[in-house]
Amino acid sequence: MILDPAQESAVERMVAEPARAALNSSLMGRGKTVMSCMVAERIGAKNILVVAPLGTRTGWLITFERQQSPLEFHWINSTVKGKAALALYLSGAEGIFFVGIELFTRMGLKDNRSTNIWAKIVPDMAVIDEVHKGFSNRKSKAFRVLKTLNAGYRMACSGTPSGNFAQGQWSVTRWVFPDHTDSSFARHVEEFYITEYDPFSFSHQRIVAERQPSAYLNSMPCYLRLEREDNVQSMQETIYVDLSAKQRSIYNQMEKDLVAWLGDNPLISEVPVVKRTRMRQITLGVPEIREDGVVDFPANTKSSKLEALDGLIADELQGESALILMDSQKFAVRTAERLEAAGHTVARWDGTVSQSKREEAKAAFVRGEVRFIVGVVAAVGEGVDLLQNGTRNIIFLSHSDSGILGEQAYARINRPGQQGVVRRWDIEALDTLDTGQFNSLIQQRLNRAEHLRVAA
Repeated sequence: MILDPAQESAVERMVAEPARAALNSSLMGRGKTVMSCMVAERIGAKNILVVAPLGTRTGWLITFERQQSPLEFHWINSTVKGKAALALYLSGAEGIFFVGIELFTRMGLKDNRSTNIWAKIVPDMAVIDEVHKGFSNRKSKAFRVLKTLNAGYRMACSGTPSGNFAQGQWSVTRWVFPDHTDSSFARHVEEFYITEYDPFSFSHQRIVAERQPSAYLNSMPCYLRLEREDNVQSMQETIYVDLSAKQRSIYNQMEKDLVAWLGDNPLISEVPVVKRTRMRQITLGVPEIREDGVVDFPANTKSSKLEALDGLIADELQGESALILMDSQKFAVRTAERLEAAGHTVARWDGTVSQSKREEAKAAFVRGEVRFIVGVVAAVGEGVDLLQNGTRNIIFLSHSDSGILGEQAYARINRPGQQGVVRRWDIEALDTLDTGQFNSLIQQRLNRAEHLRVAA
């Protein structure tokens, strides 16, 4: 991945920073992850700790790989392998060590007392991704644990580092720039905020607003924020997920044998197009075979992609609407049901929905009465207008084999009349058809079958 001029300038600034620390508040799609990887490479970091939401792990893994990092990537978790990764990290071994925010916090406290486990070594570089998650609350357990972590280079990333309240910036900068942040939160408030009397708070004061918005963050040694370029009308990001254990088992069996057993029922694929359909279905969720022999998804289907969708809605959309698309009508139904159960307003757009109902859904979406339209790529891909007046966000859980339909579906949002910067997310499962990886022997077998097929 080649950095654009703005990214290259930002990386050079971070590498040269005397404080050996940076707070990267760049917007989505401006490459916070790749810039962090490039800083690590250029400062020669060999022992790197990445603390981040679990959903970002594969994104970090793939980015380091694409940047051709020679360091091995390890995941610290509660498994035997994960515990071995922790021991390796604490030994000071070379490598990239990833740990989720929740486990990072739990391991740092026992009986509400610090274990100091993260103080045992000083990594060459520590990266806190989505630093607003817990760490922007100075009273949180996460921040208590973070304060015990030192690093040769400190990096924090988030498009919203202060969280929901401006004062959240203090705890973030207290870790990133400890020598440039007042150790007293009270003095910090007195200097940078407008307050009013509050008889119900311990301090008898309530923060109303910053005296000079952004002045504090810009007073820090290395605070960066890459906005969108004036000529950039859209942003795109891929979210990588691992299949659940059950999904992976069924997927691998299907890839190997062309048959996957769901309980006592065989899921059989005899021709390439059916096989690809079945494998794409498995990347969406764990399927089942109904009594009538139809492949479907149970209401409680296990799905790594739906878990990622939940996180995306909570962390990135920030209350905005979105068009959510996939190639499976059956899974679209389950997705809509899951979102409705979570309290969202949802309309469906697939082959089972009449044209009149679709028009009603579109009108409600444009008026803001429906937050999400969940649809099938083929159904939305052609002849649909005005959706751009309802949202600037589009999320793909899977794609159609027809690239044209996919681009036409994307064009429902990115088209004349769109008032915002279009944001697109593609949620892809690693080591599957999603990422273009396919067992070569199986592909050869399918190619032969297609080559020898008797024309109808």
